[in-house]
Amino acid sequence: MTAPGTRRRAHLVGSFPADDAPAAMRVMGRGVAKLARQAPEGARFGLHLCLGDMNHRALGRMSDTGPLVALTNAIVAAWPAGRALEYVHAPFAAAEEPPPTDPGWYAPLRRLRLPSPTRIIAGVAHEDQDLATQHQIVQLIDGLVGERAGVSTSCGLGRRTPDAATRALRRIGDLAG
Repeated sequence: MTAPGTRRRAHLVGSFPADDAPAAMRVMGRGVAKLARQAPEGARFGLHLCLGDMNHRALGRMSDTGPLVALTNAIVAAWPAGRALEYVHAPFAAAEEPPPTDPGWYAPLRRLRLPSPTRIIAGVAHEDQDLATQHQIVQLIDGLVGERAGVSTSCGLGRRTPDAATRALRRIGDLAG
């Protein structure tokens, strides 16, 4: 389930001045968690963070994974008991742009605090980047978060051409296998 407004919030995450970012993350985290709190006890959730995607063009960019980690940790800190957060899907590619190859870009993932059994789903699968590079990125992410991450694209496939969507699906299979 993608919470209403979550895409806009994730896009905004990287735009806050550093001094305001922690407070803004807490406010946004409580807002997302409030949606879960309003659901019946026993409800199960997956969280899809997003940079925004219009016609396979990213609406936002991150200088590194720090804003994503801060927002995720704020959401988790406010998450209500009795509502399972099964996964957090994180955009590491930015629509048409493949995921960065600089290990430093991913370094803030060391601070990610997901409760067990919540899984991270790495939005890294991209049809326009070579498989070997993408395997290295997935291994890097696995090492930083301390477990095997799930793998997907950064966003849905509906904004890609049918050929690109097919190649992206194949890439998910190659990375997950």
